Amino acid sequence: MIILRFGRTGRMAEICLAVIRITHPKCLSVFADRKGGFCLEDGFLEYDNLEAVLKAHPNEAFLVLDASVDHRSTGQLISHENFKRECISMLQKNGRLWRCVGFSSGIATIDAIRVRPSARHMLEYRRQKIFQEELFAELECPVFLPQLFTLVGPRTYTGRTSAWAQILSSRLARAKDVVLNEPQARKAWVSEFEVFRHLLRFLVSEQPINVTGPLVQGNLTLHEIASGEQIPILAIKYTTGTEEGWLDGDYVPNILPTPSQDVSNELLRAITIL
Repeated sequence: MIILRFGRTGRMAEICLAVIRITHPKCLSVFADRKGGFCLEDGFLEYDNLEAVLKAHPNEAFLVLDASVDHRSTGQLISHENFKRECISMLQKNGRLWRCVGFSSGIATIDAIRVRPSARHMLEYRRQKIFQEELFAELECPVFLPQLFTLVGPRTYTGRTSAWAQILSSRLARAKDVVLNEPQARKAWVSEFEVFRHLLRFLVSEQPINVTGPLVQGNLTLHEIASGEQIPILAIKYTTGTEEGWLDGDYVPNILPTPSQDVSNELLRAITIL
């Protein structure tokens, strides 16, 4: 088994790494780089393209872990996503895919009209995620492609890449003059551990069921993160800003019933498991 990995760093890449250390600890990992080449984990052996990888390992099946995204620019986003789709399609054409893992986004479920005109990059990101879902739907192997909205957990908190993590950090620091934009907008969330658990089950199962669609445990608002009484940390006062995000309205899936798990325990876990 060869593990073809897109993405070395980042939250999703770290979750994938934690899982394959359990499920496939002895398998060879081949990494894709941003220039279209591939290399082994130690970086010493390089391949010019995927064809070279296939020739070097003619009898091996491939597990694809797509945990990368390139947000440096819209053009680079498009190029990177095209490259990944071409690689997966080549593996499919050659009958070498064992399983394919990726991570879609809740943005794929959002009507394009709700993406604000100023957020052209996010509109393109939505289009690329739809293309990804269409490709995975055509694959003959089992696929793991949940739609993730807001990710909650220690990795996200450490990177402060999400608004909830920045606000929770401000709450811990008892910050003043905090400004929240759209504090009452609902955001569907799922924990990093829940993603880990689902991926682990998918990879250890002999006959896995495809994992697609929204992966959600509940909803949160930024107001709850700043002021929620269920979080045993002194609440912070804030003023409501006027800056608009990329989305008009709530960032939640159109599914019923909506999961309603409280996020407070996951927030506490995020700041204690570091």
